[in-house]
Amino acid sequence: MSISKKYIFLNFQFFLTFAISLFLGGCNPFGIPMHRDRMTNRIVNQQQQGKWITYIDSTHSKYLSKGRFKKGIPVGKWIYNTPKGELDRIEIYRGSKIKIRHYPENGKLAIIGKARIVNEKTKLHFYYYGQWKYYSPQGDLEKTAWFENGKLIEEKYSFNSGSSTYDSLVAELRSVDLDYVKYRDTLYKLEKAFGKTSEKYKELKLLDQKNDSLVLIRIDRIMKRFGYPSKEKVGESNGVIFFIVSSSSWQVKEKYLEAFRLASIKGDITIKDLAYFEDKFFVAKEGYQLYGTQYKRLLDYSIVNYPVKDLSNLNERRKTIGLDAVNLLDYSEKK
Repeated sequence: MSISKKYIFLNFQFFLTFAISLFLGGCNPFGIPMHRDRMTNRIVNQQQQGKWITYIDSTHSKYLSKGRFKKGIPVGKWIYNTPKGELDRIEIYRGSKIKIRHYPENGKLAIIGKARIVNEKTKLHFYYYGQWKYYSPQGDLEKTAWFENGKLIEEKYSFNSGSSTYDSLVAELRSVDLDYVKYRDTLYKLEKAFGKTSEKYKELKLLDQKNDSLVLIRIDRIMKRFGYPSKEKVGESNGVIFFIVSSSSWQVKEKYLEAFRLASIKGDITIKDLAYFEDKFFVAKEGYQLYGTQYKRLLDYSIVNYPVKDLSNLNERRKTIGLDAVNLLDYSEKK
């Protein structure tokens, strides 16, 4: 799964959650100034009714959401903007069904699909259903997926490199991506139900570890033959190897560090993602970091940043990768 697609999905979930809270509670969870026109944002019989607008700023120059309610239920076309005032998505409500178009960057269509609102007495649920289409920033169809009650049941990719060799590589990267996480959901459920000390959990955890080893062997073969796969050759599958290695031990990270640095120079890994990767690697191996991105949480839930090497120049390094400056007093120097 590419980094960009993960961001789109998480961003989409956030705004959908916000929409639910807004619609059902008639509230303003972020304290955003709301329209006070007599015919807008009306409450009739304790339900939202008619035109409804929430604003980003106190001057009402930019809106966050705009649409209509009928007896507390959203109807027709709703438009949602980001906190910066840029178009985020458009939803069209027809009863319990919603058509959704998502525009995460520069007003370009990225995702189109359908969802359904299901009333389960104590709470409402949004479920994806039917066909969803995902587009690249250039407007090309990258993937078509099918959902049933919110569960992904099938997906097909449209990427075609024009080379049978690289098309085979894309297929292998997608297979590696799916195989890497195949025990994750079950492990989580077993941990919640029986705990990490249960035999069921231990047995599956062993299988998961063996599976990870096999996945890393496949990644090693890919890297030896192709180097780090470029976006030009494999499309959104470009991020699969980086994602898996980033979650592995420092020994595995060290093995591919130079290859990842070269990929960053070529633009196939962002400099910011590489900086996070390097910090995770150095913290695990040496106990220090370079960019101040890593921290640990103590038993009392307080946060302690890991030590930084060359602390005095930390903010200069952060600036080069697009991170904001931090208070140096919140960090300690690597001794």
